[in-house]
Amino acid sequence: TTLEEAVVNDGSINAVSETFEDFEGGLDSSSEAFLTGILGTPGGKDTYVFTHGGGPLTLNALTEYSSSSSNYVDLDGSGTQNKLDIMLELTTANGRRIAFNDDGGTTAGSDAVSDGSLHGYDSYIHQNNLPPGDYIVNVTSYQAASSGPYRITMTGAFELDENPYETDQG
Repeated sequence: TTLEEAVVNDGSINAVSETFEDFEGGLDSSSEAFLTGILGTPGGKDTYVFTHGGGPLTLNALTEYSSSSSNYVDLDGSGTQNKLDIMLELTTANGRRIAFNDDGGTTAGSDAVSDGSLHGYDSYIHQNNLPPGDYIVNVTSYQAASSGPYRITMTGAFELDENPYETDQG
């Protein structure tokens, strides 16, 4: 398994700083990737496109949100906690919803907190037997004014498009 990280920003710069040309995942193996971005605009949405080879798929979101002002994961290195209430949606390539999660970050069992989640507002999706095909992950926030950095750990048999990221500024 090869880890590959995409760093994206939906603030004033709309660009993916890394493409996935060298991503060594695969449709027939278990891959892991970190999708890291910032929801910086009220009502904004980040979108990731990928092909899945079939079988299990997990999307595990981590944000800086914590009930404690001193105990949180500083994803962007700013020294300030952002309280992003993240929502994840998994759809087919034509937009049919497969799964949706809001507030499953610490309630979905030990797998949901394996990424360091400290608050239930983080989201978690697991599909046991997702059919092969093209899919989309949409990242939004529950409260339109909520913004901040996030990291989604994506695990399964998948290949990310060379440039998998799009953003909608809302």
